[in-house]
Amino acid sequence: MKIKANGILINYSSAGEGEPLILIHGACDNLTMWDSLVPAFSARYRVITYDVRGHGETEPGVGMSTAAVFDDLSAFMQAIDMPRAYILGYSMGGLIAAHLAAAHPNMVKALVLASSAAGFSSASVGEDFRAHMRNMIESGDIDTLVRILTERCFRKGYQFINPPQFEYYLRVKMRTKPENLKGMMQSQPAPFDTALLRSICCPTLLVAGQFDMLAPLQLIRKAQQAIPGARLEVLKTGHASMIEEAGQFTTVILNFLAGLSGNSQTDFEISAAG
Repeated sequence: MKIKANGILINYSSAGEGEPLILIHGACDNLTMWDSLVPAFSARYRVITYDVRGHGETEPGVGMSTAAVFDDLSAFMQAIDMPRAYILGYSMGGLIAAHLAAAHPNMVKALVLASSAAGFSSASVGEDFRAHMRNMIESGDIDTLVRILTERCFRKGYQFINPPQFEYYLRVKMRTKPENLKGMMQSQPAPFDTALLRSICCPTLLVAGQFDMLAPLQLIRKAQQAIPGARLEVLKTGHASMIEEAGQFTTVILNFLAGLSGNSQTDFEISAAG
């Protein structure tokens, strides 16, 4: 489905009934990355996934500016008549989710940041890596670039441990249009204001991968310390924890959300593992 919001057509999908839960994918991904998790989440919630500006089937608009990507989410929620929701953002999606929680606290019931340091970064995973990616784009070696991006999303050697899951995520990333990939790598996102993180007032959970090379645990701990009352769960995964350990990931999220409403956790553990 598509709907006009913030001047562009946004592609999205909806499944299940109940309180709304919006899942936001990472850079160079699209809403299909959530396909294997939607059944577990939609058994309890109305799950909304959408393609971020310039990804999947959503239009890039006039540019891939950080401000536009941030504003898209609140405009999208208004367009689908969803004034408030649980928000789960993965990687880049976590930055979008954190911005919504800080700028529009009335729109976020609870926040989950998965493999996202919410703007904290270091040189080892920042500009040097982006410069290398830009060079590969300019040389036209998109296939190699996407494979490197995919490898860095998992713990070392995962492509040999679980080839089907690795290839699945590789196919997700291969759908990113080269021109949009170039725009993402060339843009320079402004550092997230720590004061805004401190203003987040909703229940917040951060999920980190112990072996994450893109959002190292030490950076996610900084984000946790900046967000009042934020909890942290560490999984023995790389960056894409929802793919490496889908059962553990869904159980952690469902238990967190269940705890907010006082529901029993046991049923969610069984359904997520199944």
